Amino acid sequence: MPGCVPRCIIIDGANIMHCGSIYKDNRENAQSHSIPDVAALLSLIRFFVVQDFDVFTVISRKYVSPDVTNFKAGIDELIKNDLCVITPTSNLDDVVALEFAAQVNGIVLTSDLYRDHSNSSERYARIVSQNRLNTVWSSPLPKESRNTQTRQGGHYIANKKFKFVHDNGMELNTEGPRP
Repeated sequence: MPGCVPRCIIIDGANIMHCGSIYKDNRENAQSHSIPDVAALLSLIRFFVVQDFDVFTVISRKYVSPDVTNFKAGIDELIKNDLCVITPTSNLDDVVALEFAAQVNGIVLTSDLYRDHSNSSERYARIVSQNRLNTVWSSPLPKESRNTQTRQGGHYIANKKFKFVHDNGMELNTEGPRP
């Protein structure tokens, strides 16, 4: 509607990069199962920016370090363009995302259920319940569809498609770009 302010989308950057990744982390001393895929994050950001939502990502400082993600320059550009908030530690990024969502009545996009936060207080349980939207990623797309743009809408397709599912199981008709 004209004159309406769209809801703010807050992206749990670490979660989105890990869940949207197809890259196995076989490095010595790997801290997770996958190498964070910045393309997954960028495709989600673009999806909402193109539709005129206010979007920003919250990630911890470790993702700014070289060799942590598959595309450090992408993270640097997000920071440069004020599309990313960096927190000093890994566990603080969830709190920053939830608190911001509560303040601006925004939505946190993540696959993280935030059980630890929900169990810590009634207030956080309410915020998680009201301001979190589950992001579900598909199996890897066929190679010919990966890292392409859609013909309609110009959305970027990374290595997996995404969709959003409310905790009550209802799928939202807002689905990520299709190849």
